[in-house]
Amino acid sequence: MNSRERLIAALNRQCPDRLPATTHHLMPSFLSSVGGISEQEFFDRFGLDAIRWVAGPRPATGAHDEDWLVEREDIADPTCRTTRFHIVTPRGSLSMLLQDDGRTEWVRDRLIKKKGDLNLIEGLCPSLCAMSPM
Repeated sequence: MNSRERLIAALNRQCPDRLPATTHHLMPSFLSSVGGISEQEFFDRFGLDAIRWVAGPRPATGAHDEDWLVEREDIADPTCRTTRFHIVTPRGSLSMLLQDDGRTEWVRDRLIKKKGDLNLIEGLCPSLCAMSPM
């Protein structure tokens, strides 16, 4: 069975050839520690179902159209790489802070800080916000 067939069998309460299993994320530092293998080589070596992350289209830093502007600001920090992203719209601004220690990256300051920020995001991505709940 391939990974899709395995998952569908499990969802249909049938018996797959093995338990569908994967990992949610592979850090580059971990892949380096196991011989510098690729993500696909990792999944093949350990018999896991491969996961493919797909990021939606997003503007390049500094790109803009008539409605918004995305700016990137590198912030000096002795402990890790720190980057603030500013999203400027006619109705207001959003910002978030990301940090990276070379092994992993995390959000230090979230994009949504108050309820009104959701309205700005809706203006930036109406197709995402219009999706009906399950």
